[in-house]
Amino acid sequence: MKARILLAAAAVALTAVPPALSSGTAFSKCGNVSAGGAKWSVVATHVSCSAAKPLVKKLASKPHPGLATRLGTHKGLKCIEYAKKHTREIACVSRDATRTVYGVTPPKK
Repeated sequence: MKARILLAAAAVALTAVPPALSSGTAFSKCGNVSAGGAKWSVVATHVSCSAAKPLVKKLASKPHPGLATRLGTHKGLKCIEYAKKHTREIACVSRDATRTVYGVTPPKK
């Protein structure tokens, strides 16, 4: 389980790579959606924003209080939610890691 959390964290870190460094990928900043009492920033790789935003909205509709909650498989992506004190993150990744969707809430102050 710890290995999966570390792999997902590494995948999230890779989404922060500036577009100039990742010009070979179809990285998209999809904007924001509101769901589950929070505003979510959505990014996707090789998944259209028109598919990524509703996916995050659907998965975020119910809060998951545990550290890591498996959300199942959606659109061929395995999804998990990570919840920490003030932030939530939804990470959906294809088996070969070429298609991803991430939704992140901003930290509450």
